[in-house]
Amino acid sequence: MKSGKLMKLLAMVTACVASMATMAAGAVSASADDSGDNSHVNLTIKGSEYTIAGHKFTATKLADYVNVDAVGGTFGVSTIQDNPALVKAINEAGDVPAGSKSDPMAWLVQQWNGEQELTSPYTGSIRTFVTKLSKESEALDATALQPVEGAKGDTSVTMDLVNGIYLIRDITDVVENNRLSRAVPMLVSTTVSKIPNKGSSEIDVKASNVKVTKHADKNTHKIGDTVPFTIESHVPLFTATNVYSAGLEIDDQLDDGFTYDNSSTPVVKIGDTTLIKDTDYTLKVYTRYGHSPVAADAKVAGAEMYFLLTPYVQAQIQQGNYDIAGKSITITYDVVLNENAKVDADGNVNDVQLDYKPGCNWTTVPGNKVYVFTGSIKLIKRSQGTGEMLPGAKFQVFEDPDATTPLNFVYEGQADDGKTYDVYRTAKAGESGSSDVLTTSAHPFWLKGFEDGTYTFKETKAPDGYLLPMGLSFKVKVSHTVDDAAPSKATYKYELTPDANKLTSIADNMNELTVVNTNSVLKLPATGAVGIIMRLVAGALVIGAALAIYFGVRHLQRVRKAAKTASR
Repeated sequence: MKSGKLMKLLAMVTACVASMATMAAGAVSASADDSGDNSHVNLTIKGSEYTIAGHKFTATKLADYVNVDAVGGTFGVSTIQDNPALVKAINEAGDVPAGSKSDPMAWLVQQWNGEQELTSPYTGSIRTFVTKLSKESEALDATALQPVEGAKGDTSVTMDLVNGIYLIRDITDVVENNRLSRAVPMLVSTTVSKIPNKGSSEIDVKASNVKVTKHADKNTHKIGDTVPFTIESHVPLFTATNVYSAGLEIDDQLDDGFTYDNSSTPVVKIGDTTLIKDTDYTLKVYTRYGHSPVAADAKVAGAEMYFLLTPYVQAQIQQGNYDIAGKSITITYDVVLNENAKVDADGNVNDVQLDYKPGCNWTTVPGNKVYVFTGSIKLIKRSQGTGEMLPGAKFQVFEDPDATTPLNFVYEGQADDGKTYDVYRTAKAGESGSSDVLTTSAHPFWLKGFEDGTYTFKETKAPDGYLLPMGLSFKVKVSHTVDDAAPSKATYKYELTPDANKLTSIADNMNELTVVNTNSVLKLPATGAVGIIMRLVAGALVIGAALAIYFGVRHLQRVRKAAKTASR
């Protein structure tokens, strides 16, 4: 094999799995009698206190460096021969063809040429080889070096090795040392003596840093809206474990403000494969409080959902499909923002976590929290003259830009928020509510369940004894912001576009509006086109009445004069 090919090949191995050295020489199958490299190197394994302290690491040599040419900068690799069981394991784990079984590492190095797997979760053909090989603990332990263990506070450990290619394993007893999991096995190429800058004298721990995240389509909705949720993660590396003990599930908790329909079917995918419910995975749904099982056709607010992916994962591992490790997990399903939803400042929260069992014990990976917000608008109806609250007005509320169909609201009763309000909320699908009007009483009303957007209010009926100004409508823009430091809280902003007659007002960006009615057209403000028109109409009526009186008086005077003339 040409020297440039091995340089590129081993560089890729370095990047993807474990700091395999960036070498610049060719490798060929060679016997142990060839000029080799038996020099020692101190290999430092680096990490954090979490991944080093209390962890035990051991190394098993897989190949020697041979044919080292310091002048030409070339060398070769040769599979170790003093451990026949390990040579057999390398052949089987690497699917080595019959003609190359006597020196499998030389053949494997050639096959890895050009493979780039640069980041966690360290997947692909190299990882598959390392995963399979790491399961052969008996063969690996036969020639493994004495373990080194990180002490409390350590962020690195050092191993004394003879140069070559090694499999580094974390053999920590996770129960005895109270560790959540072991580090991923690492394939390492140490430095090459007499060839500067070739190989590695330190590596970073490759931890199976699985994470799970969840997000909604957006973080603002109306009550009654369908809210799609997506959960994303990766299949952990079930390394050196009994396949029958491997376990994987994703746990999801909904706030009381969300309703899940248990008759629906979530979409669950691992990689490009869509899993079949009750065959590849099961979904267990419980009430959040009381943890009671939910019927298959029930709709439950505040559900606990458990996606059990173990059947599919175990089946794949048993079939030897180790490349399932690192594949994406995607779960999508819908909920409805219900009448229990928190409004205004407080968000409706969702929790998610991933639980997996790489061996005898379960490991929990906490996920993020997701918050969905919904706003509210309060409205007070007052008399322009006396300031008293007026019962009997009716409104329609439209969602812009399609302000053609009024929103449907459900009356919930009265609530006290410093004053008494009649409370309405946006309706859920299938609910019978007031589809086109809201009627005030002697109390102001409180409308709950607005997502961010602009809403048009139209007064369709004035209180008894008051005028309904022509074309009375106004707009309210609702928006919110969330501080990254406090993602569970929102700050709402309300912007009013008043009616033409300026009969609406809002106090200091609060969500409480005031709409006044008048019992005299002459009391309307002289601003706005409608006000001007109505003033003109009122003026015309006054002038008309004056003219009528004037001509009536003139007519009466002519009649009296004619009567006097006739009597003479």
